[in-house]
Amino acid sequence: MHYYQHHIGDFIRDTSCLSDEQCMAYMRLIWLYYESEQPLPNNPRSLAFRIGASEEVVSLILEAFFKLEDGAWRHTRCDSEIAEYKAICNRNKTNGKAGGRPKKTQSVSDGLPEETQPEPNRNPNQYPVTSNQEDQKPAAAEAAPKPKRKTKSALPTPFLLSTDMAKWARERAPSVDLNLETEKFCNHWRSKGETRADWLATWYNWMLRAQEYAKQPRQGKQAEPDFDDISWAKDLGPL
Repeated sequence: MHYYQHHIGDFIRDTSCLSDEQCMAYMRLIWLYYESEQPLPNNPRSLAFRIGASEEVVSLILEAFFKLEDGAWRHTRCDSEIAEYKAICNRNKTNGKAGGRPKKTQSVSDGLPEETQPEPNRNPNQYPVTSNQEDQKPAAAEAAPKPKRKTKSALPTPFLLSTDMAKWARERAPSVDLNLETEKFCNHWRSKGETRADWLATWYNWMLRAQEYAKQPRQGKQAEPDFDDISWAKDLGPL
């Protein structure tokens, strides 16, 4: 054994009459007993040498706290602790061979199966929850979060056309030279140095305005469309 329960109260009660040398001899004899897990040999001289005490002190302690049986000194408390220790070791070995500790099916406290045990009331001063209470909602419901406003930024460099943008342009602005108008779009806004919250929507509006301009009959010299004017896009519908 490498561990045993040391009951301080019992030890003080039984050894209060001993001197320091006698008390230490008693402790070391007990340690030998637990370490070997068997009774001490009936050889006070050898025991005295092993624990560093006089043979007279060892003989006194053996006669006072041990009992000579079958040629060996036995200690009732030590025998009980060793027997319990060995029982635990044997049980652990058996469980290990069987694949581990068996699952508990009953509660140790009241003997009821775990799945049938009632949920403990963690707050004894709390009233039971009724169906009305369960259906109640907080008085002040949290307001829906407001959508965050997009941050304005300069036109990305480079401004690249995606496959979805090209597909949209073929359907909504078929009369527009896509690459040329996109180049004009980039040059226009970079020259102004302005920022927008949604450059994709701005590009859509540019292309729609260019489509409207391309559909107009070309009689004489016509003014270029004002791409800064967005009033025309009110009824264009979703992009």
